[in-house]
Amino acid sequence: MEQIEKDKSVEHLAGIVPVGGQPLNFKMPWHDSLMPIAPNYLAVERAVYQCVLAGCETIWIVGHSGMQPLIRKRVGDTIIDPVYLQYNNPLERKKEVSIYYVPIHPKDRSKRDCLGWSVLYAADSAYRISKFISKWIAPEKFFCSFPYGIVADDSLRKNRKLISSSRKVAFRFNNETVKNNLHLPFTFAADDFFRCRDIVKHKQAEEWGKTSARYYDLAAVFSGLDIEHASMIDLDWFYDISTWEQYVKYLSSDESKLFSKPITLFMGNKRKPFERKKNEQSNGENIQSTESSL
Repeated sequence: MEQIEKDKSVEHLAGIVPVGGQPLNFKMPWHDSLMPIAPNYLAVERAVYQCVLAGCETIWIVGHSGMQPLIRKRVGDTIIDPVYLQYNNPLERKKEVSIYYVPIHPKDRSKRDCLGWSVLYAADSAYRISKFISKWIAPEKFFCSFPYGIVADDSLRKNRKLISSSRKVAFRFNNETVKNNLHLPFTFAADDFFRCRDIVKHKQAEEWGKTSARYYDLAAVFSGLDIEHASMIDLDWFYDISTWEQYVKYLSSDESKLFSKPITLFMGNKRKPFERKKNEQSNGENIQSTESSL
């Protein structure tokens, strides 16, 4: 705790929820990230909630454009930070965290649109878009939350200050991290981004004609992650639900009964598209935008 007090807090911690990558073995008519982990509580919603528990100021969901409308309909465009619900009048002092949706770049489709690369692309998009608005709001650090990794709320809430500090953080279960191909949360900064990006591009160039980067697993993409100098958060339990067998194991566990959808946080705040004002015209047409989306 003394080390946490000395660490500098970052101004902008951006949360990343990747929903791209190759299909899992669920073979459902909906996207894999829409699998329920509790009644009316989907895996992608859980990943977004994990980001806000960790203290993220913005959340970026990256995936193919065809799946985003349904995900956006479920998740919405904002989520309330649960820390602010402790006040007597939470709605008066609530903090809304914006959720943005990033499509996979066309040049990455069918080439390197794996789940790990989606994380890197979302980080790059979050930085470029934020810096274009103002250099003062550009994210300094990123927190990745996978829809296919279930961790306890306390592991995130109790370590919120550490995750939001300048130190790198990695979640660990049975001495294994994301570098062991587990969908465990972790943070990374610019130096990790450039190393991982260069490793993927170099490996893809060497294997041209043999395999495609779209099938790289997490261990391959994040092999350049600086885990050795990161603060480890050891978990008492963790469920990776990226396969049907592991998904069934989670549903039959006692830990699955701990979760329910935090409806008060998902307020259904949808940014409305352009609405035409009735009976008002100014220079031909007068169009009002209630709230713009990214």
